[in-house]
Amino acid sequence: MRPTPETPVANRTYVALGVEHLEAAIRYGRLGKRAFYSEHDPIVFVAVESELRKAFESLNKLGKSVRGANPTLPFDRIAETRQIFTHDYASVDRDDVWRLVTQEAPDLLRRLAKVKIPKSDGAAPPTG
Repeated sequence: MRPTPETPVANRTYVALGVEHLEAAIRYGRLGKRAFYSEHDPIVFVAVESELRKAFESLNKLGKSVRGANPTLPFDRIAETRQIFTHDYASVDRDDVWRLVTQEAPDLLRRLAKVKIPKSDGAAPPTG
């Protein structure tokens, strides 16, 4: 599978998907700590983790132009979290996921509402 070229449309799509999945994770998290930590029915934890994984996967695909235009967004944290959810699943800690969904995700969602998407990737237009 070839990487998607960086375009404003692709970057807006990645932001929209990130927002959509963060909102879903936060909604599931609002079902409460008791439901999240339930050992008998882990569905809330699974739903939160799945939505966060999808959010961070989308946000990790944002291009260099978006990263340059939004230097205060936590791109290293986004990449690290995506890596853990996707490849280091055994190291996912419920307490970390709870803190992520209740503290970091709402803050990130507010910051994404103000994200700047450059109109171009900075490359010169084709001539000819």
